[in-house]
Amino acid sequence: MAADRHLVEEMEALRASPEWKLRAQLEELAFVFRLHHANYQELKRLMKAIAADEETILRLWNVQNRTVLDNVIEEASRLFFNFLSSANALVDHTRVHVRKLYSSSPFKEEYEAQKEQRLTKIPLRRFVQELRNYSLHQRIPIVTATLNLKPGQPPKNRLMLDISELARRHRWDAGLKKYMATLDEDHPLEDLVDDYMTLITSFYEWLGARESAIHRTALGELQQRENRLFALERQLWGEDDGSPHADAAPPK
Repeated sequence: MAADRHLVEEMEALRASPEWKLRAQLEELAFVFRLHHANYQELKRLMKAIAADEETILRLWNVQNRTVLDNVIEEASRLFFNFLSSANALVDHTRVHVRKLYSSSPFKEEYEAQKEQRLTKIPLRRFVQELRNYSLHQRIPIVTATLNLKPGQPPKNRLMLDISELARRHRWDAGLKKYMATLDEDHPLEDLVDDYMTLITSFYEWLGARESAIHRTALGELQQRENRLFALERQLWGEDDGSPHADAAPPK
């Protein structure tokens, strides 16, 4: 019984430690990144499904199946809305994360410089953020579908974003108007989300690597304490927990 009480006390002390709370904060941000990435993957799966083969494409565009295509466009709009919402949630969670952990740290200056270079100056990042504001407060962005038929080539079916309609319906600032002018009036939705995820993933891979380096000592000490507790558990109960903790960095 004394040994059991000692184990419980050690576990409680571990969970109350600054190192445990630090890892929880790192894992929280990693989860928000994974949530956003999952929304991206869902949208990509739909895009792949509607372009799978010629039979699928022609079935969607059959005039007798109009409701099928309408349902696809509605589902694409829902998934794109989720993508935009989680993109902005990731921005907000990161801002709070950095303020809590690094407000008085030298790393704050490095972070702000990297954010400015990798994200803030990039028109695509601002466009996606403003699209989220538009979709939340005004209207779901207009997603359409196009069928491309060329002699001697298989049909191509793509989801598009109506840039011209967006330009008419919202007050975009001068910088975003200039950026939108570089896009096709009907811009491939897949290109937009792919480019955004490439941009975001690169930034969070950098952030995850830097945080792992900054907190290497604290996280190493936490792992050592956990290993000692696992060993004590095995001595008391003859069980091997063996559950490794996931890295806090977002996945590549």
